[in-house]
Amino acid sequence: MVKPVTIIMGQSGRGKTTSLRNLNPEKVALFNTEMKPLPFPNNKEKWESRNIYLGKWDESMKPLSPYILFDYLTQIRDRKDIEVVVIDSFTSWTDHVAEACVAKYGKSFEVWSEYARQITMLFDLLKSSGKYCFLIGHDEVVQIEDQATKRLKVGGKKWEGMCEKEALVVLYSTMSRDESGKLKYVFQTQTDGITSAKSPMGMFEDFEIDNDLQMIIERMKAFYTDEPKAEVAKEEEIKPAVKKALNKK
Repeated sequence: MVKPVTIIMGQSGRGKTTSLRNLNPEKVALFNTEMKPLPFPNNKEKWESRNIYLGKWDESMKPLSPYILFDYLTQIRDRKDIEVVVIDSFTSWTDHVAEACVAKYGKSFEVWSEYARQITMLFDLLKSSGKYCFLIGHDEVVQIEDQATKRLKVGGKKWEGMCEKEALVVLYSTMSRDESGKLKYVFQTQTDGITSAKSPMGMFEDFEIDNDLQMIIERMKAFYTDEPKAEVAKEEEIKPAVKKALNKK
């Protein structure tokens, strides 16, 4: 079954991390690069046991390499109990990578060459992991000709505006109002002409959906399970129609 890489981006305080609330923590590997507590009370103790802190320092305040993330991703590849990988946030992790590259190469060109290589390695590991992978990050607004565009924030020329091509699904986290005027947190599933949000045609029926990763995973499972059945159904519908047309001749 296809398990796509998903990017979730948006401004701070728009419900990105809260979208984890309905996941089963026993099936999740959460890489917390911002070293922050989770903003919801659901299964607090179980979440704490799955929360892998990967900030700049470990619990004893010793420097921690950002590349340890690769070791963890390799180790969990064959673990059947882990179905979901969440990196929160990609933005914080790339900042840490940039600092590590500067510390190693100073101000030479190698800084951004190595930076780009590490991001390439991350996407390669995620796409081959066999897990539902979610990269949570902040967006940035860039002006391209006369058009403002919101895209995943990343440093270096090679990856500017290019991270989205590595993900099958890109969701833009924002706020909306329901019919009563009450604010709610939502994910935009397609671009509005400004964001780089995208998703396969038919995966989500609505432009805005609830910020719920469990619901999104269930929709992905249904989408890829139903596709072959839909093709067979269409074929079976065509055969009687062809026979009827031939009989008229």
